[in-house]
Order: sequence, then structure tokens, then C-alpha cells
Amino acid sequence: MSRKQQVMGTGNSPAAANMIVGSTASTLTATGSTQADALQLSADINEVTTVASSTGAILPANCNIGDQIYVYSIGAQTLTVYPPVGETINAIAAGSGFSVATAKTATFTKVNNTRWASMLTA
Repeated sequence: MSRKQQVMGTGNSPAAANMIVGSTASTLTATGSTQADALQLSADINEVTTVASSTGAILPANCNIGDQIYVYSIGAQTLTVYPPVGETINAIAAGSGFSVATAKTATFTKVNNTRWASMLTA
């Protein structure tokens, strides 16, 4: 039984279970080559399966401090993950992307109103 089913088994609605456990999106295709036209991520856990050269994804803009977004890249090329407009990832310049190589997972944590911290698997 999945965790969402367990949460719903306690009387919570599917929407509440999704908020508690988190949402997932799979078989995503990276798009664009800049922060302005990259694939907009909307789930907590994202599996990007198609990554052409120089394509990317952008983290959700509606996150709160402490929120985490997971990005698993299994496309043919390195995925570029961008912060929302006006925000940064680690110490990279605002609007610049963070590289996630093929078969790697990155965890992005919003640490303040304008900065995300990232952890990348080995």
C-alpha cells in the first residue's frame, strides 16, 4: 500500500494526502534553453526522462521556505535546472542554471525568500 493510500485510509481526502505526502510527475520532457522558456516544474518529485542538449526545467515559484523539490534526470544529456525569476541556486548568479547530469538526482531546498540550496547525488 502506498503512503498516499495509507493517509487516505485515515479519512483524509486525496487532495490532503497529496499535500501531506507530496506530488509526483514522471516522463517529463525538458524544454527551452533559458530560464524564460524552460519546462515549468509543478510537482514535489520530478522525473525528467527526455533531455535534449541545452534544455532545462525551472523550479516552482510558489514554494515556501523549507520546501523541497526533487529532480531525477535520466535523459540523454545534462539537465539545466533554473530557479524562479529573481531567485538563485547556491551561489550561482540569479537566473543561471544548475547542472544535473544523466542518472543523477538533485534535491533543491528553499532556504530563504530568494535562495535555493541544492544537493546532488554522487
